Amino acid sequence: MTVNSERGFTLIEIIIAMAVFSTMLGIASMSIHIIYRNSIEANVQELRADLQDIQYRSMTEYNQDYQLKFTYDATNQEYGYIIETKRNGSQYIRKTKVFPKHFIFEVDNGGWTAFPTSTSDLEDNFTYRFSYELGEGLDTDFDGDSLTTFTTNGISKIRVRSNNTSKEMELTVVQLTGRVIVDEN
Repeated sequence: MTVNSERGFTLIEIIIAMAVFSTMLGIASMSIHIIYRNSIEANVQELRADLQDIQYRSMTEYNQDYQLKFTYDATNQEYGYIIETKRNGSQYIRKTKVFPKHFIFEVDNGGWTAFPTSTSDLEDNFTYRFSYELGEGLDTDFDGDSLTTFTTNGISKIRVRSNNTSKEMELTVVQLTGRVIVDEN
């Protein structure tokens, strides 16, 4: 009687191992996709909350002024924003926020175009400030320099999307009322 002493895996064992591995890989990739989708949602909602907060604070805190300015870090290729306050002539930074690198920002100027990558262009075009009387959006920064944040129809629209997912969200600020609206696409 001869005994086959060769060791190895049978074809059935290899197919079962590949099926288990494929299932685990599919679950992991779906989890990552969900994390990126939630990341966009959380960051846009935080931006909305910060805009509403500076509008509220501008209207309720005596002798203080707030503004939110978008920034771009060319070294790290990241967008972000800072919230500044001005009290009794002194100006200081209240909050700094940096968005993940995979975020893509676009602005609606009659058609969607990419955000500028120079900080001076961003500060001129994407600084939000609200009046203390009615909470409407203002066209000047702390120093009285003109801003072009709002279009001629008094609306500012920003779209945020990701390189890693099809999820995108729009943030709209209405100049007349200071209302901040978030839409999911």
